[in-house]
Amino acid sequence: MGRSAMIIEDDPALRRLAEVALGRIGGWSVRGAESLDAAAALGPPAPDVYIVDVMLGEGDGRSILRLFDNGSLARAPFLFMTALVRPAARAEYIALGAIGVIEKPFDPMTLAATVEAALAAHEGRRNNS
Repeated sequence: MGRSAMIIEDDPALRRLAEVALGRIGGWSVRGAESLDAAAALGPPAPDVYIVDVMLGEGDGRSILRLFDNGSLARAPFLFMTALVRPAARAEYIALGAIGVIEKPFDPMTLAATVEAALAAHEGRRNNS
């Protein structure tokens, strides 16, 4: 069985594009949600990775940490997705626990490879710890 992802993005067109890019092109099992609360309401199974928009309508993607801490979302690696990728912001997102940052607009043909590479690097760091 392949990898699974949950895409949390409040823009329906971008969410659908990411779902298609990972699902149809990348062969992933994908679930999408428009908000962190909607993602938490979906319940199990936990994905292999979350892909979270930094600027969600009800706040921002940093709120994912709150949902991990209170148990609303099962802990899993996550990537932030944003159009505003400055070096300082990227460092801040990594410091918050993200395993990577996907810049919008993303290339649908390479999104799965980008996510796979981030997961592989994360797993490699975990195994070498």
